[in-house]
Amino acid sequence: MTTIVSQTATTNLLMMNHLIVPLQTLLPPPCLAQTADTNDDELSVTSGTNSPSPGSSAASAPMPNTDTDDNLAGNAGAASDNMIWSIPTGRQPVLFNFTKQTGTEPHLAELLREEPLEMFYFSLINDSIFQYIADQTNLYATQVITDEADVKGTSRLHNWFPTDKNEIKNVFGLLSYMGIVKMPNIQAYWSREAMYKNSMASKVMTRNRFELLLRMLHFADNQDNPGNDRLHKIQPLIDKIVHNFKTSYEPSETCCIDESLIPFRGRLIMRQYIRNKRHKYGIKVFKLCSKGGYTYNLKIYAGKNLDQGHTTPTSVVMSLFESILDSGRTLVTNNWYTSVDLAKRLMDRQTYVFDRHIA
Repeated sequence: MTTIVSQTATTNLLMMNHLIVPLQTLLPPPCLAQTADTNDDELSVTSGTNSPSPGSSAASAPMPNTDTDDNLAGNAGAASDNMIWSIPTGRQPVLFNFTKQTGTEPHLAELLREEPLEMFYFSLINDSIFQYIADQTNLYATQVITDEADVKGTSRLHNWFPTDKNEIKNVFGLLSYMGIVKMPNIQAYWSREAMYKNSMASKVMTRNRFELLLRMLHFADNQDNPGNDRLHKIQPLIDKIVHNFKTSYEPSETCCIDESLIPFRGRLIMRQYIRNKRHKYGIKVFKLCSKGGYTYNLKIYAGKNLDQGHTTPTSVVMSLFESILDSGRTLVTNNWYTSVDLAKRLMDRQTYVFDRHIA
């Protein structure tokens, strides 16, 4: 099954396929990691007034506030009113040593040693994920057929029979194929006309079955909806995928947090506009990535009205980084996340923080 994202798929499929796309361009060069021989270009924070710090080769200056969202970043600015950023001189102490062994989980690495590279993908999106989707799809189909007492006698719902993980794999395979081979509509993939005729889709399943599965495709039980969770229909699946991300790979000493945008121009209340992104409209995702581009953790932004208090810069960093704190890592962020409060909280958890824009 090809893993290329289908631009014609539903929003839920678009998000699931995008989750493992790396943020390679956000990662710092290896020299940014904290070492015993810290050079003079690194920055430290001291307390005091606007006078030169003792021993500094240049006068200190207050760090300018570059945040654009006053509601989210204002609390960080208040905490740094009495702080001065200065350029340290001389040899800087190493406060924390990195204590983890990075890379693929040893047992998984041994299993995949003789396997093709794409098998690592199936260790992240494994059979348990497809079985979960099949179970939720069957549950939703049962609820629909039971609740709709006035179903017409000619409705396709009468032809429904339970699906399984292998058939769900075929559905996602066809959706990915449709993202590569463009046709005017779904029906054209099963057309017998000379202009459209191909045998790929018809060999996998019939058109009626494919369309029926698309109608019933589900990732969560609607009856468990708390009523104020915009991500209810996708969050259980995201949690399972992220769990596989975390258990399959130990991230590097230097990690990066930034936001990514899943391209989407449809109607969605939490759709975002970010003008400096290549795709300006879409679904915003906060990502924690390891050196090399591996996505270790993520959080989908559902809007500040519902997520208020959980999407401030400091809370985003602490929630994404929670499981790998206290290990001597270095976190690289941009100026939207950086604050004195964040630096103090991370230092209390044996973690360095580095702002790539200041460097």
